[in-house]
Amino acid sequence: MTGQIPDSLIYQGETYEIVSLSGQELVAPAAFGLQPESIHTACWRGYYCTYAVKADSLHWQEMTVRSRGGSYPAIHGVQAKVDAHGTAEYRGLDLALEYTGKILAGKDFIQERYVHMGFQAPSAYGCLVELTFVAGTLVEAVDRSGQWEQPVAPPPRPE
Repeated sequence: MTGQIPDSLIYQGETYEIVSLSGQELVAPAAFGLQPESIHTACWRGYYCTYAVKADSLHWQEMTVRSRGGSYPAIHGVQAKVDAHGTAEYRGLDLALEYTGKILAGKDFIQERYVHMGFQAPSAYGCLVELTFVAGTLVEAVDRSGQWEQPVAPPPRPE
């Protein structure tokens, strides 16, 4: 499996990749009548999103998705723009979310730590921030940089 496209999070004017969530998923495309299917080998789940923290509130900004059957209903009045390959983009959503949980987000990707399988580990980022939300409101931000170290292989055993 190819390395997967992560969701993005804009926080304090910087773009991060979402590494993990401790609560429910941020957005469920099925709730909007979408049935995601693989876009390509780097997006097996069929969609990826961009979120932003604005005035301590979590917002869903945009989504790229491929839906079975090519059906793309409007989401809160925003129409999808569908490309020639049947992949749609919803831009300008700017919907406040009621998410409760923690988001671990990273930036300054360390290319030498790239894993060609699934999503990247926290140790693949030079900068990590953990954001805690209650009902969509940011209540805590903690710098977690350096807390995940790259696993090191044990030294060879003497013979």
